[in-house]
Amino acid sequence: MRGDVYYNLHCGGLSVVDRQSGSDMYGHVIAHAEKAWITDVDVVTYESKRQKALTEGCKNVHAMFRGDVQTYGDFTLDDSVNPIEIHYHMDKEGCFYDRHGRRLVAAEDIIIQGKQIQALHPTFE
Repeated sequence: MRGDVYYNLHCGGLSVVDRQSGSDMYGHVIAHAEKAWITDVDVVTYESKRQKALTEGCKNVHAMFRGDVQTYGDFTLDDSVNPIEIHYHMDKEGCFYDRHGRRLVAAEDIIIQGKQIQALHPTFE
């Protein structure tokens, strides 16, 4: 299913938004989960919303991962998988970076568990 996944500050977990073309639920939150696995991922950020959150201190959705949501339930990673840890930085444009400060723009796979984000075959700007 094509969807957006973001960390929801109100519920303390992940929200999954339907982005499946032609779906009756398009644009609506269809699930809340602790974990999600997304493939063919694009990083989506809204700079104006991020600026508003910074200046006004409001909570809003301004950064998410968009892709093919494979699962948003309980799953385990194979031991051979060696993902790269990704961090969220609201104070930086683009929001998602690796430990070297490279901005994440896409990835073959994103695995999210709560606020922990891991990428497989990431693309950095």
